[in-house]
Order: sequence, then structure tokens, then C-alpha cells
Amino acid sequence: MATPSTDAPISSLRQRMQHDMLMRGLGSHTRQDYVRHVRYFAAFLGRSPDTATPDDIRRFQLDQHEKGVGPATINGAVSALRFLFLVTLQRRDLSRALVITRYHRKLPDVLSVEEAGRLLEAAPGLKYKAALGVAYGAGLRVSEVAHLKVDDVDSTRMLLRVEQGKGRKDRNAVLSPQLLELLRLAEATSIAVEIVKRKPDQIGFTVQQRRWVVERFFAWFSRNRRLWKDAEATIESATAFLYAAAVMILVRRFARNS
Repeated sequence: MATPSTDAPISSLRQRMQHDMLMRGLGSHTRQDYVRHVRYFAAFLGRSPDTATPDDIRRFQLDQHEKGVGPATINGAVSALRFLFLVTLQRRDLSRALVITRYHRKLPDVLSVEEAGRLLEAAPGLKYKAALGVAYGAGLRVSEVAHLKVDDVDSTRMLLRVEQGKGRKDRNAVLSPQLLELLRLAEATSIAVEIVKRKPDQIGFTVQQRRWVVERFFAWFSRNRRLWKDAEATIESATAFLYAAAVMILVRRFARNS
């Protein structure tokens, strides 16, 4: 299906529909989808949608089926046009002409424990492994994983707090001990990389010296995981350790040059 041009100025009908959607609290993605479907319908008609007839709607839906448009897209167009006809135009007769497409829902393919493990092991780094682990282990969507913060991890009650997820609703997801350990390790990596990238570069660390600091940081971290029961204490301890390692490098450098 060709995408209609978006260069034309916004019509009064589209603006009124956008105001109707905004007043009823529809999300930004839903508003964009509704406008897109109405644009497709207008492009099919070749005129404004407020001049449509029941026969126009029938021809539009038949055209979608003949072109092999998927059921989800057809039903999305039905939702958008129903909003336009019922709310914005107050034309219930046009809304009744729309037909929902029925389709059989298939069960999704579920990964086995071994397959999930191989997927996580194939991740290129701890950050990606943690993201995949949260998505698969806690059932979070991609956008929910992307917006997850350290404060959303409740290690006391073993919960992940999801704020403004699908439908702009808050909810809690179960956090397993293995996933908590993975998140802690990923956060430790972030702390190490951030400090080593910013501070040592300012004093001229070489690549080998930065690698030396990071390697010793992770050796220290593996011996002191209990500190992660208190996030603030952990960050302070990690920072202190990394600065101590940086000082050691500077002392060695000064000793060689003196």
C-alpha cells in the first residue's frame, strides 16, 4: 500500500480528529496510527473522508482484502475509521458499515530453557545480555526494557517496577535471583566503563592501563558482591576502588620517570 504524501497542510477535519483523540487520552502511537489509516482511506477515495458513503467504505475494505492486507492492519483501519465516524463526524451509519476481520490466533513459539540460555550467551556484551534477560525472564516489552532505571529494581521484594508500560499503566514484574545477579553485574560494568572512560582519559591512560584497571575492578567485584545489597555503598566502593587503581598507575608512572 503506497504511503500518502504528508507535505500537504493539515486539514480542519484532521485537526478536529487530533483534538478529539487528545481530549480522550489516546496515546501518541495510537493517534499516529489513526491519522495514518484515515490518510490511506482519503487517498483511496480521492476526496475528504467526511464525504464518504457506506458504499465507499465497502469498496475500501474489499480493496484491502484483494490486495492481501493483513487482518491486523484491516482491523486497525476499522478502529481508526470508527473513531472518525463516531466521535469526530458523529456519523453512526458510516461506522456500522465497517466490518472487523476475524482470524485465527496461533500460539507463539516458546523457547526451551536451553535455547534461552544459548540466546543470552550469544549476546555481544553484558548490557545486551541484561536487556535480553529482562525481556525474556520478566516479560517486559522492548520499550519497557529501554526505560528501566536502577530505582525500578526492588531487590527486597524481588520485583521490577514498570512505569507507564502498554496502555500507559504501571505494573510490577517478578524478578528472579539469577536476573538480579545479571543486572547487578551489568550495572557494575557500566560504572567501571564510565569512570575509566572519563577520568583516566583526562590524565592520559593508555589502552593497556585502562584494561588493567577494568580487569582488577571485576576481580574486586567478584569478591565483594555482598555490597550490592546497598546500592549507594556499592557505587561509592566501586568508585573508590577505581580511583585507587588509577592512583597506583600514576605512582608507578612517576616512579619510572623519577
